[in-house]
Amino acid sequence: MRQLGSAEAAVRDALVPSRNAADTPLYDSGMWPFRYGIACLGVACGSSPTAIIGEPAIVFVSDSSAVYRFEDRNNDAIYDHQERTEFFTAAASPTGLNSATGLLALSGTTLLVTNNSRLNETIPAVNNILRLEDLDGDGAALSVGENQVWFSGFIADGSKIAPISSLTRGADGAVHAAVRGYDSTMPDQIYRFFDLTGDGDVDDAGEVTLVTNIEGLAGDIAIDSTAAYWYVSAIEPPTRYGLFKHESGTTTLVVDTDSLVGESLRLVSSGIDLLNDAPVFSVGNQENPVRGTLATLRGTELAMIWTGPSSELSTDFHDFRVLEDGSIIAVRVATDLYRGPLHRFVDGNGDGDFLDSGEAMRVHDPREAEANGLPQLRSPAAVSGSVR
Repeated sequence: MRQLGSAEAAVRDALVPSRNAADTPLYDSGMWPFRYGIACLGVACGSSPTAIIGEPAIVFVSDSSAVYRFEDRNNDAIYDHQERTEFFTAAASPTGLNSATGLLALSGTTLLVTNNSRLNETIPAVNNILRLEDLDGDGAALSVGENQVWFSGFIADGSKIAPISSLTRGADGAVHAAVRGYDSTMPDQIYRFFDLTGDGDVDDAGEVTLVTNIEGLAGDIAIDSTAAYWYVSAIEPPTRYGLFKHESGTTTLVVDTDSLVGESLRLVSSGIDLLNDAPVFSVGNQENPVRGTLATLRGTELAMIWTGPSSELSTDFHDFRVLEDGSIIAVRVATDLYRGPLHRFVDGNGDGDFLDSGEAMRVHDPREAEANGLPQLRSPAAVSGSVR
């Protein structure tokens, strides 16, 4: 991690003017403390806050029928409109690109993306996984040979897999997917994918295996170094969620809404990942459960590692991922006027949280892109990234 140098800070300040003549934020009036064009999230902005940023990272965000790539080319810690490129679109795929709820960055140029196709007259109802790779260095995977079907959507018995909600990677390098079943005849499941033959796909015998069936899987999964599967799942009543761990054939409820009542918090189903082998997940307060807050487990104790400002009650995390340097990249839920801002969290002092000054910052403002002629993200679904 590093701090912005004076030259980089000057470039950043020139990109997004922070205040107007009335001394109110141009982009965030009434929402966040704001200074130097960067939101100081979760802390009060001091007289001269210094942003602490992680290693340079390339970030991918899926949005409706497209995937966007963000690269901080001028090292100012911000992804401005010139650094957002259209990496892949539905028009480039024979089966289209629908409900791309799972992304897994294999590198800064290579990405796996779920493609949960709709049933209509021209597109078969097959839920597959595409592999996208920028081979010619143009920042996109739209050219011939740069996108291919990595997983066809058919499992060993010839049946079609249910919609794939998320992708993650295990310690053994294999890709794992959370699969959302339609009903009791097709349960929620976790599958493992590994290219045994090295032919660039996982459609050969033995390359796709069922790990376990799961009841009520909410979306994301994470895998620790012992191959235990962590996930948030719906439990009764329908609005209640639990944090579960599945290991060696046994599933354990670790945290549920009832255990958080004393904290005035509740679990929400927007993303899960691992930081130092401990699960990181999103919680909200009882009055407004969509408030974006990140929590983890330290032993059996719940610990808040980032809490959003009290005024920001309508923008839960839609998805987040822990990057290789231990920082977190997150995309927030879109509102009518504010489509998918990106934030990054860096533990600058090594105390295990992102609550200190400068440790949380917005790294992409979609309205800055819109002001420069680019559309805001319409419906951000997932985020992934890779440190350069």
